[in-house]
Amino acid sequence: MNGEAREIDLSKLPALPRRGPKEKPKALTIGLPVILSFVIVATFAGVGFAAHRKVKFAEVFEDWELEYGMHRFA
Repeated sequence: MNGEAREIDLSKLPALPRRGPKEKPKALTIGLPVILSFVIVATFAGVGFAAHRKVKFAEVFEDWELEYGMHRFA
């Protein structure tokens, strides 16, 4: 050691950190909002379609059925 420093081995040093922020992948930046919008619109369309079918195929009661109850014949 006689007051002399050993030579630096550059291969043993860690890699330098990146400068600036990491770039997000284009698929994540563009694709995620598009897919999310599609899923939301499809969900609302499905709920609306189901509600429409429920109203369309609902059983219609006549006035006398409401007054006297339903009379069904097997």
